[in-house]
Amino acid sequence: MARSVAQPLCCGGRCYKAHHLRMLRKVNAGQQARRFLAELGACERGLTREDLISATCDLAHRGSNGLASQCLTEMGRREMRPSLVAHNALLDAYARGQRWDMGMSTLLRMQELGLQPD
Repeated sequence: MARSVAQPLCCGGRCYKAHHLRMLRKVNAGQQARRFLAELGACERGLTREDLISATCDLAHRGSNGLASQCLTEMGRREMRPSLVAHNALLDAYARGQRWDMGMSTLLRMQELGLQPD
């Protein structure tokens, strides 16, 4: 009889990081996407900087700028090194949507973090 491999526990339950990242890439902006992002934020064990960069870029590319910005905020909350790639993806999304005010806000945040946009 084969043994089942237990999932690592995360926040009092099983860690569903991979599932949440996969689902976040499939759903559109809205309540469900916000829920997945909130649950990812509670994932204290396996969420890496690369996971957040990837999610930020995917969300920004799809036009879910608010959720992409939340991913960047989550990186800061976790004291992860800021990502030029993720910030540039969000800047590009703001430019495509002609959200110049948000783009300028992101540029100022990048300067505060020591990132030089390219």
